[in-house]
Amino acid sequence: MKIAVCDNELLFLNQFLTLCQGFSCIDEVVPFQNGDLLLENIKAGSSFDAVFMDIDFGSKKTGIEYSKALYEINPQIRLVYITGFTDRFVQHVFLSPSNMIGFLTKPVDKNIFSSVL
Repeated sequence: MKIAVCDNELLFLNQFLTLCQGFSCIDEVVPFQNGDLLLENIKAGSSFDAVFMDIDFGSKKTGIEYSKALYEINPQIRLVYITGFTDRFVQHVFLSPSNMIGFLTKPVDKNIFSSVL
């Protein structure tokens, strides 16, 4: 399985990459520090089985908006939202079109991550 993880925090990206090393079903993990780079890569032909998307990038665009654009480009890509802010955005993830298959909170629990995979 080839997955992408999109989060503006470098520390989290590194933690996520380490977490993924323990799963034989994951062949490749491609990290992105912003949604624009992810979308550019997909438009250029990159393909992923799943995208793990942060919700709050601390900018004008949210992961929910990036996920909507991702869905418009390729509705087959599975999406898992990741957030450290469970008090914000939670209702919004259900209002935007996406192929959402999961929702994880930071720090990501290994057992729940395994269930999502």
